[in-house]
Amino acid sequence: MTLTTSWAAADAPAPVAASPGPWTAQHDRLHRLRIRFAAEDRQCHEALQPLLAPFPLARCAADEGPPDLRIALTRAPSALPHPPASALAETLFGLHIADAGPRTWVWDAAAVFRTHPEAGVGRLTLGPAFSGRPLSDRHNLFLTGLFPLLLARGYYDLHAAGVVRQERGYLLLGESGSGKSTTALALVEAGWHYLSDDAVLLHAAAPGVEAIGFRRPFSIDPSHAERWPSLAKHLEAPGSAGESKRFLDPDSVYGPQRRRAAMRPSVLLFTTVADQRESRVSPLDPAAALARLIPQSASLAFNRRSARAQLDTLRRLVEQTRAYALQAGRDVLVEPERLSALLAGLPSGED
Repeated sequence: MTLTTSWAAADAPAPVAASPGPWTAQHDRLHRLRIRFAAEDRQCHEALQPLLAPFPLARCAADEGPPDLRIALTRAPSALPHPPASALAETLFGLHIADAGPRTWVWDAAAVFRTHPEAGVGRLTLGPAFSGRPLSDRHNLFLTGLFPLLLARGYYDLHAAGVVRQERGYLLLGESGSGKSTTALALVEAGWHYLSDDAVLLHAAAPGVEAIGFRRPFSIDPSHAERWPSLAKHLEAPGSAGESKRFLDPDSVYGPQRRRAAMRPSVLLFTTVADQRESRVSPLDPAAALARLIPQSASLAFNRRSARAQLDTLRRLVEQTRAYALQAGRDVLVEPERLSALLAGLPSGED
């Protein structure tokens, strides 16, 4: 499929229909952020739903107020659009990303996501091959295109798990395989509330930086079901052969009353897995915490417009919290109550 240059009417709101058909719209809320999704036809409407499934969205009424973001899905009539030749493009996460004046472009061979971040509008144009791509690839393109819209509204991504105990918020951070998801799940097993196990958004709001849940399911090792049998029947089937982790809807296990949409972090825990019986924590100074925090905000790799504000939000997060290195030992799985007591007793940014 060839690409043609056209922005067309991406800034214009799409018409609204009451049910899936020609131009249907739905209104969702991500905490306080209102988003209007409009689909050109039933095929686009059906393509949208799996893209939204991982997010903790709540349906809201159209008359609650003007949306903060407006996103339209259309099908390419013949050729996919492409950015002007003058746009500087780079390849990241297997996708092409380019800035063209006030607009951003994210594309691959199957779809193009064009956004006007300051205007809060975007248009995802689907090629005929889009529905045949692996869901992870489709979601990756959608998420990468969504980030510029979120960043322009002051919502910044962070690769972290979020849990809450007695109104005290904890963020667990680390690379994949560092034990943060397992540690978060152990704390939930011990009675803590949960925000997300892998992805949050940071937003600067009085009296400080808040963390907002950005992924609904937990991604866990299925062997954990041997330790916690209540999880087994709630694990989703593997998405493809060779995948080591499975999705778990924590609401189905612990009840939706244990979920928190947002919280104010007061403790940062940078996790590593340690071959030792008991978990240990050691304090980190603010400079070390910030140095570890920055790589966990992936959009800094391609975010130029709001990078300074994003870095300032990370600095403010460090200032309002106390940071620790957590060596997660075997007690994470066998004694979650001990781990709970250890972490609950840490001094926090509120002390």
